[in-house]
Amino acid sequence: MNKPLIFLVASNSINVLADYLFIPIYALFISKIGGGAQIAGVLFGVRFISSVLFGFIVAKVHDKNKLDDYLLEINFFIKASCWLVLAFYQTIPIMVIIQIVLGISGSFGGPAFNSLISEHLDNKKHIRDWGIWELVQNGSVAVASILSGFILAAYGFKFLFIAMALLEFISLAVLYYTKNIKKI
Repeated sequence: MNKPLIFLVASNSINVLADYLFIPIYALFISKIGGGAQIAGVLFGVRFISSVLFGFIVAKVHDKNKLDDYLLEINFFIKASCWLVLAFYQTIPIMVIIQIVLGISGSFGGPAFNSLISEHLDNKKHIRDWGIWELVQNGSVAVASILSGFILAAYGFKFLFIAMALLEFISLAVLYYTKNIKKI
């Protein structure tokens, strides 16, 4: 893997780590703020419905110089902001808004990341490079899934959301570093 690709993978693996700190304990959080199993399912679905709806708009966007960089940066910033809001405001209405915003953010963050990865794939090593991304992503999911319950039990949801926001800001910092090494 070339250097920009290594840092893009690192950046997004930290992002995945942040997301998956929450996903295994999502229903517990919804229960804590007054919802039940049905609300948890509906709220999780709202995220992906908003992603699909906004995805139609994203699919019509024409590539422009550095647009993928900016969209991925915005994605990480929005997600960090959402986690910070949840650290301090934990209600069902806030969660609905957060899920919609996360869905919209994901609708352009995912394609932006895939675009950047595709631009930096090593010649004739595409399967290897994508395979490495899958390994790193699954490793991040595994680590986050294991840690989530321990972090929650030891420190609570507020700390968990702040930690997730910090991880998103670290993703953003690594992405900025990636942009600088692409210029070399």
